[in-house]
Amino acid sequence: MMGASSAACAPDLCRIVQELRQAVEHATHLQLQETLPPLLQVVRQYGVLLEIDVQKKMHEIVYAHSCGLTVIKAQGGADLLDQRTGEVFEHKSMKLDLASKMCNVNIKLPAWPTHTERAVYAQLAHDFVLKKGAVIIEARSCAVDVCAYEVRLPASFMARYVKEHILAHVSTRRLSNLNIGGRACPTCQRVHRIDALERDAHREAALSDDDWRQIVLRKTKYKCTTDA
Repeated sequence: MMGASSAACAPDLCRIVQELRQAVEHATHLQLQETLPPLLQVVRQYGVLLEIDVQKKMHEIVYAHSCGLTVIKAQGGADLLDQRTGEVFEHKSMKLDLASKMCNVNIKLPAWPTHTERAVYAQLAHDFVLKKGAVIIEARSCAVDVCAYEVRLPASFMARYVKEHILAHVSTRRLSNLNIGGRACPTCQRVHRIDALERDAHREAALSDDDWRQIVLRKTKYKCTTDA
């Protein structure tokens, strides 16, 4: 009964959204100002019901539209699809907050099955991350919420990074995410840890096993080298 009711409501929602879109195009500035708060409340309710971060989803949709990509509706896998090549991507929106200690970029990890050895889990995590495609990081200014710069880390690089990180760190704590973000530089407003990973990715083919171990254990200074 519930399913039949939901199916019947879907066309009505689509019609309402289309009518709203047309009305917005002809609305006055004052009308837009007055209706924005209740509209945002509705959008927020969408996020609650779908259990998603609405702001991040908006960034994802806008990015996809600007790059000719398709948003993948299914949750838990890749975010974006290039229908011409079949390539998939994971989209990350990073807030450049100079007042915060950390600009987060969380890479989701699979569950670590009980009694599974570290090496086996590391390979499982590698395959999990590889399937999600290249990681696109949009660094966004908190003040005006626009993209300040973009970094792309290839799927093969990120999968190997996750694997080596799990192997190199002896902690038995089972994390649901691996945060590859860092503090924003007060001078250039870039996250130098992300920049370092981008440089590593450019020389991925030449990296030795020892290089990988150094990369995952490295502590990157968050300030420009010219800073005091």
